[in-house]
Amino acid sequence: MQTGDGDVQSVMLSPDAVVLDARGTICDTGKVPHRCTAAQLERALNARKPLNAKVMLQGGVAVRIEATTGK
Repeated sequence: MQTGDGDVQSVMLSPDAVVLDARGTICDTGKVPHRCTAAQLERALNARKPLNAKVMLQGGVAVRIEATTGK
């Protein structure tokens, strides 16, 4: 992930992480914000889909990801 300072930091993703997507970049089923799985997030990242998100860490592990519409 890229921090607000522009630095790049690798973090582990919890398999139980809450992934919310308002744009449908990660997944597009259900009401907005779409509730996606960690596996869907990994597929979107591996496909190099552009993604801006707020990432919440707990003990250095990403436990909540909220995909945002802004840059």
